[in-house]
Amino acid sequence: MTRYVPTALLLAGCLTALATAEIVAVQPVCCGKDQQLTNVMPTHETQAPAPIIVDDSTRPMAEQIRHDDVKKCGCTACTGATCSSASRCSSTCGPCCSSGCSSSNGIGFGSLFGHRGGLCSGTSCCQCMRCCPGWTAVGEVLFLSRTDAEDYALITDQNSSVELLNVGDFDFNYNGAPRLLLRYETADCIGFELGYIGLDSWNDAETRGVISPTLMSPGVAIPSSAPGTMFNAAYGSEFHSGEVNVRKRCNQCLTWVLGFRMIDFSDTLATQTIAPTVRDMFTIDADNHMYGFQLGFDSELINCTEQFHIDSIFRVGVLFNDADQTTNAPVFDGLPANTIASNVGASDNHTTFLGELGLRAVYELSNCISVGSGYHLIFLEGLALAPDQLAASSLAGAGSASLDTGGGILIHGASINATVRF
Repeated sequence: MTRYVPTALLLAGCLTALATAEIVAVQPVCCGKDQQLTNVMPTHETQAPAPIIVDDSTRPMAEQIRHDDVKKCGCTACTGATCSSASRCSSTCGPCCSSGCSSSNGIGFGSLFGHRGGLCSGTSCCQCMRCCPGWTAVGEVLFLSRTDAEDYALITDQNSSVELLNVGDFDFNYNGAPRLLLRYETADCIGFELGYIGLDSWNDAETRGVISPTLMSPGVAIPSSAPGTMFNAAYGSEFHSGEVNVRKRCNQCLTWVLGFRMIDFSDTLATQTIAPTVRDMFTIDADNHMYGFQLGFDSELINCTEQFHIDSIFRVGVLFNDADQTTNAPVFDGLPANTIASNVGASDNHTTFLGELGLRAVYELSNCISVGSGYHLIFLEGLALAPDQLAASSLAGAGSASLDTGGGILIHGASINATVRF
């Protein structure tokens, strides 16, 4: 037992010294990637280090911006990339050299896919994040189609009741739609964004006719007036979307987005006879004026090389929908009142759900210009669609109308884009 006594006495002395020592707080030091921490044990005799004086006036402008951002982060040294040398408008001043920082202040999706060296593996809580102030403009062409409406028999054979044309038979081709984005990002990684997507029309027209076709208008069947009657039905839609967003970049791979979204969606179903005479029969116009808030993120999913990466966008929103529908039947103009109506309509307020998802493969041509292609989806649920109003209205008697807002559509298509940073 006696051989352990010196060791015990030494340990007791150390504990006593630690208990009476003055504890000096050490501020985290943010180092460059090539620097290493030199640990210095603080004691009560340690004097505070002399302040580091840097003459910013001798630095290039990009270096001054970076150095100012570093000082905001509380870092005392930094050798990270400057704005002019960053491959994209984001960089960090390296990992902090303090211990005990194992949590993350951002979501790094890139680590899930195991791509190169941690670029998208998240940002340590001790890391100084900074962004290069500047503008970004995105021009994109989306080749969009939309899903069909629900089934509803529109033209039948008067004698056999065989269905000749169903609303679901309309087929919407892919049409080009511009998507424009303009954003500004500050040195604090906060950005502001304006965006627009617009498509004037999706259109399809179908013609049906036999010896005695019948056109099914709201609440009234319109029989053919002569042998060989041909009915034509045209279905079209318009889509316009604008957004104003605030953006907050968490790390090089994730930017949160919160904004205000406005969407106009119009749907029209028009019918007429084209043989033996041309005459307008009835038209249904359904309009949806939506506005509300959206939340989402832009993320860099995979970074394969310095030039090539795969990005995604995601948005969800709850929109207030000021919707209405009007059914006009010129074919019944001039008939006695209360016998059959030629015009009915209804309006209502409703909630519409928005979901948006996009994937893009991007190639960096330079520090300022990139090009890419991908696929885009926009889902809207809670719409007033023109074919759905066929069952919600009636032209019989004095006429009546309500508004069906239970429709939903998926807008989707490929895209090509170009991005310029300045």
